[in-house]
Amino acid sequence: MNTEIVGTSAVENALAKTDLLVTDIHKNDKLPSWDGDVYVYKHASKKKDCVAKVPVQVKGIKDNRAISNTMYFPYKVDIDDIKNYFNDGGVIYFVVKIGEDGYETIYYSMMLPANLDKIVKTDAKSKIIQFKKLPTDKNEIQGIFIDFIKHKELQSSVKQTGIHTDSDLHQAGYTKHFFNVRTKSPFDIVGKEVYMYAQNQIGAIACSGAYTIVDMRFDAATSTIKVEDKTYFVGAKFVQKVGQSKISFGRDNIVFTEKIVGNKRSLSLIVNAVGTLSESINICNFAIHLERVKQFVLNENVYDITGRDMDQKESIFAGNLIVLNKIKNLLDRFGIRKDILLLDSQSIDILARIAYSVLDNRPVSISNLNSDGMIRIKIADDILLFGSKKISDSSYVIENLFEQPVSPIHIRVSKDDIIIKEFDHSHFLLLYETDLYRILNMNLDFVHADVLSYISKEDDVSTADYAIRHYWFKLVKAFDATRNSIFMNKAKDMIAKIKGMSNLNEEFRDAIFLNDLQLIKRERILNKSEITEINKFILKTTISEQKVAGYLLIDDMYNAKLEFDKLNNNNKEMFKVYPMYKFWH
Repeated sequence: MNTEIVGTSAVENALAKTDLLVTDIHKNDKLPSWDGDVYVYKHASKKKDCVAKVPVQVKGIKDNRAISNTMYFPYKVDIDDIKNYFNDGGVIYFVVKIGEDGYETIYYSMMLPANLDKIVKTDAKSKIIQFKKLPTDKNEIQGIFIDFIKHKELQSSVKQTGIHTDSDLHQAGYTKHFFNVRTKSPFDIVGKEVYMYAQNQIGAIACSGAYTIVDMRFDAATSTIKVEDKTYFVGAKFVQKVGQSKISFGRDNIVFTEKIVGNKRSLSLIVNAVGTLSESINICNFAIHLERVKQFVLNENVYDITGRDMDQKESIFAGNLIVLNKIKNLLDRFGIRKDILLLDSQSIDILARIAYSVLDNRPVSISNLNSDGMIRIKIADDILLFGSKKISDSSYVIENLFEQPVSPIHIRVSKDDIIIKEFDHSHFLLLYETDLYRILNMNLDFVHADVLSYISKEDDVSTADYAIRHYWFKLVKAFDATRNSIFMNKAKDMIAKIKGMSNLNEEFRDAIFLNDLQLIKRERILNKSEITEINKFILKTTISEQKVAGYLLIDDMYNAKLEFDKLNNNNKEMFKVYPMYKFWH
């Protein structure tokens, strides 16, 4: 059997099915590197509209193994042939595997200068090239030749100048980057080889190489996600990989994935009801609605989840929704407008137990608080514990630790059923003593002991910084609000504990230096020695926030404002919530 003739005939037969390609391939050709050409026409059967001719090479090989459906096939090509192809601007190379039963499988490689540039610079005598299975659709076959013609022209400079790196192109004034591909959808090029180009201001084009697209990602910020006519989310993210499509929305809490392996298609849908309180409620409503309807609509595209249950059942989301609405009712009762962040199921569980207790006017014991000292801080941050000031035998004014505007609350203080004090207050909320201690079964001493234990156990800067921001700040603000020495003593105690840590970096020690002095300033006027140390510190530090704090401690408002103006808007707003801002005047 003459494999060259069989191979050439197989290629001719495949190309003959197209409308725009005419072959001129020589059987048993003895010329080096090439076997002939394929003429590409603009229109079917109009030979005057010939666009170009494409050089081709055909190799037929015996393959006595069972014919496989592998998409790729490695084949060794002589380096001398590769050099000829490079110098001529490229070739479409065919390899035809011929089985014992005469069955033929055609593979091809579009060998263009961008692919061959590095190969021709090696000392190897041959190179193994990955060939791809030739498609059977006539339009796809024609597309291979059309793409070859287009890229051959775009890569005409590679022979003289070689492949350029992105940095070289940028320095040479090539700022517009693009890859030139035919596609109905950008996702169609995933897993395929593309050629990257760059263009300068006068229109010259250079090639930066051939790349395989591993995945495609883009954000659709205005996309709407609906179930029936109800819009639940705006904005989605798309990720396309070979054999896998992924859509996520709702701050990535809902992820829809479709995988295709061979002829098998599988779907998965993961729904996590986490985020802020309002987001979690919305996600639960979406999940319940979706489980009933079995499809959602993203823009005009319908995604059916029939046959694939969610990772959680409707009943679970329905139960979560009841709990979340209870928490919302609690916050509404206290006029809290902040959309609190629910980080995990433990936070939700604790808040829910508090909510059920308060709304149903019954006590509850939080038995799992000893498992993690920082849980107590989380509760204190969420449920208004610190800064309590007793204003009668049975009620306290509680600092609004959400640090968000609340509707003014009318406080009425009574004794023996006679109102002895009555006022409006927009920054503090009223809780009863029974709520404060019976609901949470905890007090400030327990919280304080847990925090100090946590700092000692972790012994690192990040833990100390977290405790400063989420606990120590609250102690200082509680003291400012109440002048209660209990809060000041615990704040001092904590600073002393952190000072004794062994691995504090210089920046954090500087912060502790300032925080220690602001406690002193709250109790007395700073002495000359302390003011001298602050002035030395201001000259030494390069951090604007620390300079502002130093100037505030010595009442130098002029320089404090100069340094404050150097901060960006985000840092300015952040500084305003620090206890140090009390000294701004």
